[in-house]
Amino acid sequence: MLSYPLERRFRWKWFPYFALGGGFTALVVIIVLNISLTGYETVTVFRSDYGTRQTHWYDSFQTKEPAPLCDTRVFNVGDALTTNYTLFAWTLESITVANAGNSGYAYNGTTLTNCDISSLFITGDLRSWTDKEYDITATTRFSISSLPGSYSPLLGMARSLEAGGQGDKRAIIIDWLIQVANIDLGSRVGTAFQNSGGSNYVMVSLQVDFDQCPPSLGPNASCGIKPPSYLVSSSTFVYPNGTLSQYSASSPVDATNQFNIDDDIAGPLNNIIRIIHDAARVDLGIDSPNNLILHSEVANASLVTTFPITILNPTNSTSASLLLDWINPTSAMKPYLPVNVSGEAELQVVYLCRLQQRKAAGQLFISVLVATLSMFSSGWALFLSVATIIAKRQDTTANICEGHCGQWHKDGQAINSYSSDLRRKLGQKEYEPVENISLEP
Repeated sequence: MLSYPLERRFRWKWFPYFALGGGFTALVVIIVLNISLTGYETVTVFRSDYGTRQTHWYDSFQTKEPAPLCDTRVFNVGDALTTNYTLFAWTLESITVANAGNSGYAYNGTTLTNCDISSLFITGDLRSWTDKEYDITATTRFSISSLPGSYSPLLGMARSLEAGGQGDKRAIIIDWLIQVANIDLGSRVGTAFQNSGGSNYVMVSLQVDFDQCPPSLGPNASCGIKPPSYLVSSSTFVYPNGTLSQYSASSPVDATNQFNIDDDIAGPLNNIIRIIHDAARVDLGIDSPNNLILHSEVANASLVTTFPITILNPTNSTSASLLLDWINPTSAMKPYLPVNVSGEAELQVVYLCRLQQRKAAGQLFISVLVATLSMFSSGWALFLSVATIIAKRQDTTANICEGHCGQWHKDGQAINSYSSDLRRKLGQKEYEPVENISLEP
């Protein structure tokens, strides 16, 4: 029987403990890593807050600020808009500088700090007026710009005043004030029409331009303290026989371009302009001291309190019912007072958001198991390959099997016949075979 050793001395006795300990540690790390990478799935949800955030247990290991979870909302010309106060419906009329493609406006929940009313368009038709409501449609524009001195029309709003107030207390108070101002205007126009024998104007249409005073100018800006100034830049009066009386502030005053707002409607028209302007600013969240809806104490400085007596309005009440009703509100209106805003407005937008949701237990186990086995087996194979290479470089006999029959000798040293690397290092070229092999019974 041939006899040769089945064991030999191994230089790195600590290697198995290191390999097993390191492998177990790596396995735990890989499992934890794969739970965070593959244990969650992306779900698409709708949110009203662009800044929607999620917190996970692995957030503390992240070095970068997480990216937004929601997509920006892109508006195009003609899209309808509302603010978070939801008082009026606005329409995107034009985009002067697009920030989404060639013609879109990307919005990500920023406050309307640089917004204010730029123009107001009013059209009133006496022919549909009753003793309660004068059919009037008002349209306003507001502008947005980072430079208060360079505003251009961006968004528009149209509101019908035929329906009663609904919604929160702001909307109820605003609708009530507009209706009262509407009655003042309609009464004056109606009385003038009757006393003229049916020859006075029956329709009024005008454009009113305002000096902008956005919140970005600060709470102490003079334009937010003094009564808002405005300019009637264009007005058209329609008479029963179809003739028109037109005025344009941009054209020279002459026989065909005369200022046509008379004393019959100047006072109530001023009041309804003030109310609609301040109402639109409430919808933008602008809390300026000169807003008579938010601060009733400034109503005397903003509203016309007494209407003049004219030829066509000789006996009509000269007191503005709007001011009286606002200073002394009825018991039905008192529960809705005072009117306030909670801050600058934002656009009422629904965003498409992608959130991370943990998978079901079965899916979670399979996902983590597959990913862990794949990563660990690859890493373990790489580790063994590197360890083998290092072992061979440190000990040339690390991969030698002693005791085989095919041994050679030179100078009394036994050399394995398969260890060609060792033979080259010893400088041996020719060897003599061992003829006498010891045998043990």
